[in-house]
Amino acid sequence: MERILPKKQGRLVFFMYNFVLRIFLILLAAKLSQKYFPYGFWLYASIAYLSMTGGAFIYRRMYIPTYQMLVIQDGKEKIPVIFVYCMLTLVMAVCVLGGLILFSQHKDVFTFIFVPFFFFMGALIWEISISRMFLLFE
Repeated sequence: MERILPKKQGRLVFFMYNFVLRIFLILLAAKLSQKYFPYGFWLYASIAYLSMTGGAFIYRRMYIPTYQMLVIQDGKEKIPVIFVYCMLTLVMAVCVLGGLILFSQHKDVFTFIFVPFFFFMGALIWEISISRMFLLFE
């Protein structure tokens, strides 16, 4: 992460922007999610945030080595869009497979739809945040 956003201010803005997008998504999906998750808002918000953190962590582990490999080999500062789409497609495939496994275990709508959805959205929010930071700090 330090190599991608070298300044402390850039990293702080990145994490704040990422946090705001996650909270906004949690609030947007709250009404529909609460219909299928009867255990209260705070538990829902915690599970959703942790799911997004997991998705962002997995995506980050894929993104940073890819970024460093391309920067070191080509000397360019941009990842080709096809790599971003491939990485997000891989995360989506993991989410769909995870949702199917959870469905066969629990038969719970919240578990097999919303948890994988938040996991994928964590990865997507990480991608959106990092691409915005490239534009801000170029």
